[in-house]
Amino acid sequence: MIAAWSVLFLLIPCLNCFGTNLEKEKMSATKVSILSEEEKDWYHKFQNGSFVFDGWKQISHDIVSNFPDKERKKIKRSLHVLGEKIGVEWSKDNAIRKIDTDMLRKWGDTLDKAVEHGINHVHKTIRHVEREVDNILHDRLVPGQE
Repeated sequence: MIAAWSVLFLLIPCLNCFGTNLEKEKMSATKVSILSEEEKDWYHKFQNGSFVFDGWKQISHDIVSNFPDKERKKIKRSLHVLGEKIGVEWSKDNAIRKIDTDMLRKWGDTLDKAVEHGINHVHKTIRHVEREVDNILHDRLVPGQE
């Protein structure tokens, strides 16, 4: 059993090399599983929301529901992967996390406004937000940062 986990642990960084959504989803799920219990609680609040704020699942549903069924699958998958990536980082202790609540608000507003301009704009906006998140996570300068 330990040997199997060791092999999986060694392969996890390679999942990023393939670039398909399935590998990205597996990698995100693995990142969630290594969070502490307190971080997992915050992650679940991010995903599910609370009486004070909507969670990522509700936000994603609201975006996806604006489009016909045949166009929903790709957006739903992209939002799912992006939400796990953002949520894992946001759920970390404030002293070490790279994504804060103000960023969540900004990205939520950006995605919400993108819906008004149609599905192609939503796809572009999701990709833009994902690039911005990746830049933040990898300590690359993001436009507007000093």
